[in-house]
Amino acid sequence: MATAQRLREASAEVMGWVAGDEPWRRHHQADGPRGWEHVQRAWLSYHPMTATAFLTGLRQSKLRGLYKYDLDAEGRTIQVRRSADKLGRLNPPKSPASRRTIEIPPALSDLLREYLKD
Repeated sequence: MATAQRLREASAEVMGWVAGDEPWRRHHQADGPRGWEHVQRAWLSYHPMTATAFLTGLRQSKLRGLYKYDLDAEGRTIQVRRSADKLGRLNPPKSPASRRTIEIPPALSDLLREYLKD
């Protein structure tokens, strides 16, 4: 058996599903649009974080450590002052270079301003 195929099969076992039974394959057309409501809710709630990650290059821990006041929407910058592990524990940056100001594009600034205006 080819090495790549063995890795694919092992990955499925490690992830806890059998190939062909992935969660995204469980939706049936007969369920209609209701089956996609969870996808729409997830998109609306995660889109700002995903866009921030792609457009700034921040890693997950730095994204989790951001607060509202780290965003300067008018100046189009984000202050990176801390990180947060998967359990939400805040940590100071590991090095002085990790503490920085990142410029963000106008479209991301507008998206984050709209998302955080609540």
